[in-house]
Amino acid sequence: MKATKYILVNGKTTSIDVVDNQIAKIDEKEATPKISRNENNEFEVELNKHTFAGEVVRLKQNQCTVLLNGNTYNFTIETEKSFKRRKKIAKKNAVSKVAITAMLPGMICDVMVENNQTIQKGEVLLTLEAMKMQNEIVAPISGVISKIHIKAGDNVLKDQMMIEIDPKIKK
Repeated sequence: MKATKYILVNGKTTSIDVVDNQIAKIDEKEATPKISRNENNEFEVELNKHTFAGEVVRLKQNQCTVLLNGNTYNFTIETEKSFKRRKKIAKKNAVSKVAITAMLPGMICDVMVENNQTIQKGEVLLTLEAMKMQNEIVAPISGVISKIHIKAGDNVLKDQMMIEIDPKIKK
């Protein structure tokens, strides 16, 4: 029986083709790892003439933590069906734009960005004076300013939209 599994390590996907419970391919490349367990309940993996000593530290459902050659790796193992479903849900829930709203009513002192400007997470977008204090409003994500709804001197209400950010960086 042939199946494809997906291992997700730090956001990077690796596909593993399994035939009769044996790994046949890793990322579309032929692979025949030899896995054995020693008396200390540790694993030895031999792959492409390299030997790796490891230990499964934690295994809970499809989440796994492995200690391999002194390094710790956390990964998720998914079936092809669950992988495709997760990708579809992530695509459906992808953020198209982020709205920066006023957290308090106040007056806009200064706007430091322009439409179509590329910004980095943490960059100051504007200064809002509220309750006799000047508050620097910073970008929660990196992206491109898609629309500015306010200008210096404007009064804003709580939750009023001030700036929209497109998370996709234009190239």
